[in-house]
Amino acid sequence: MTTKTDQARPSILDDPARIGGIAGVAFVALFIVGAVVTGSSPTYGDSAATIRTYFTNHAGQYVVGQWITAIGVVFGLLPFAIAVRIRLGKVDTSGGLWARLAFAGALVWVVLAGANTATFNALALDKAKGIDDSSLLLVNALADVGFALAGLGLGLLTAAASVVIWRTGVFWRWLAVLGLVSTVLVIVGDLVGLRHSGTGTFDASGMFGEIGAAIFILVLSIMMVAGKGGETA
Repeated sequence: MTTKTDQARPSILDDPARIGGIAGVAFVALFIVGAVVTGSSPTYGDSAATIRTYFTNHAGQYVVGQWITAIGVVFGLLPFAIAVRIRLGKVDTSGGLWARLAFAGALVWVVLAGANTATFNALALDKAKGIDDSSLLLVNALADVGFALAGLGLGLLTAAASVVIWRTGVFWRWLAVLGLVSTVLVIVGDLVGLRHSGTGTFDASGMFGEIGAAIFILVLSIMMVAGKGGETA
């Protein structure tokens, strides 16, 4: 028997904000688990011997870690980004431009990061066999540049969403500040990191920017699940 209370309470499957919020929390959780399982993978500047040794000894670990991350991205980040576009699009005074840019940023990150991860997964599955040292170093360098460019997509996601949040107050405005700061840190970290000038403060900014972006996504997701955020400030 259906009661009036049941009729007034929409199913979670009918609420894109709650679906996206749950997906966003799942993405952050799986991304962290995937990173822990993957461990320290090769980076730019490593010798061909170091890269080859890593994929010989840790191929299974890398594939499992990245598979966990991929599940988080496909079933977590993408639904989250779509839900954010829908939710922010309702209050975006630019006609939905900023909300669409936030979604576009997520797609840029998914495509570029996914392409580079797939390349490294191919090396892992083959344990870097059948590829000469110069080609191995080239693949490693391309992945380094690709992940840096992917970071710009992540920055666009947090920046565009933050613009709408700040202008409308649909969610806590301090969240917009966090999103904009993390965007700047990601961009600076990527630009400085590509110079490979060391491990100074600016080189670490990219890592802090990614942490800030993860916190941004997590808090926004929790607020969406909880049904927070009015139509206007």
